[in-house]
Amino acid sequence: MSNNNIPSRNTTKINDGGINQIDEPLVEQSLSDDNTINPIVNIRSILKKPETDINEMIQRMRLNRIAKNLTMLTFIICYAPIIFGNLYFAFNDETYCISRHNPLIGLTLYDYLSIQAYVMLATLLIIILSIVYEPKDDSIWKTIYDNYILCYRAFSAFWLAFGIIIFAFLTYKQSCNNHIYYYLIITTSIMTFTWVAFAFLHFKNGQLTSQI
Repeated sequence: MSNNNIPSRNTTKINDGGINQIDEPLVEQSLSDDNTINPIVNIRSILKKPETDINEMIQRMRLNRIAKNLTMLTFIICYAPIIFGNLYFAFNDETYCISRHNPLIGLTLYDYLSIQAYVMLATLLIIILSIVYEPKDDSIWKTIYDNYILCYRAFSAFWLAFGIIIFAFLTYKQSCNNHIYYYLIITTSIMTFTWVAFAFLHFKNGQLTSQI
């Protein structure tokens, strides 16, 4: 039986001198196949993906922790001086300025300073707890926190008005010493500026939201 009818194959002839012929299409195919030529590189690239995700997660957690610390530090810096200052003048000043009743609203400067200090202290603690624990949007704590902050803003506006009335009354009667006088000027001015700035930003944000 003759072998002439058997199709020829692209084979590599090996002589004593080396390789005479190389099947070029097969070589090109093998070189173009990355999985065949270097599978270790692909395995390493697959193994690197989870490591990259973990590093990104750690980086986000670190940035979140830094943001929390800066936010708490900002609130403490803003609230602590007023809290300590109010309590100091309320309990350590024995002049008639502290105990004199305002005939219009029936409050003394002691009432104003002490109540404001206690409310700000409670608000500061609640804000810090909310920053630390980050309640979910649908949690009960988040609902309570939002309602409390809303009530605190309204209280701050009314209480600031009471402070301005008390300050104007005591200034008119000239019954306060210089320390309390300048302290009331500074704190009342700061709180007034803060409230006006907050109301302005809230109004501008509402305008932008309605336009969008």
